[in-house]
Amino acid sequence: MHKKYKTRIGAAMEEFLDLQKERSFCAADACHYMEQREIAVNITTVYRHLEQLVKDGILVKFKTADSDNQRYRLAGFFAFQSGHHKPQKG
Repeated sequence: MHKKYKTRIGAAMEEFLDLQKERSFCAADACHYMEQREIAVNITTVYRHLEQLVKDGILVKFKTADSDNQRYRLAGFFAFQSGHHKPQKG
């Protein structure tokens, strides 16, 4: 069984994603968010977290027509509640 550990970066990523709701973002946006909160993180770590969230079905990764940069968005309407990703019923 894969056990997930709550890290400072993981917690900050959850906070960042909770603020994104229906907006897309790039890894640099997440990195900037963490730097503003004085969390030392490098872009490789951010990508690793984002890719795991894509693999888990929490995020969708895509490219826009006007750029080759990877963008991410929430796969659905999710809220982070007690560390669990749950769809909001509405």
